[in-house]
Amino acid sequence: MNTTHKKKIPSQLEVIHYFFRIGLQVKHADAFYLYYQSIHWQLSPDKPVRNWKSIAFNWVCSFQKARPIRRQSINS
Repeated sequence: MNTTHKKKIPSQLEVIHYFFRIGLQVKHADAFYLYYQSIHWQLSPDKPVRNWKSIAFNWVCSFQKARPIRRQSINS
């Protein structure tokens, strides 16, 4: 049984919108996008990113643990 999962590669704009919704700046979205773009959206040679929002959430959490990011209110 051959099950091929299509990976959904987000556009840079989609990543920026997602980071904005969680209260982060464009520079954080750009850093995430450019990093994963440089590794062709792969977690390892045979493992593509399948859920980029989950990876982005973990990316943000890892940086917040190391150095908290000051969140901006979406309503301000």
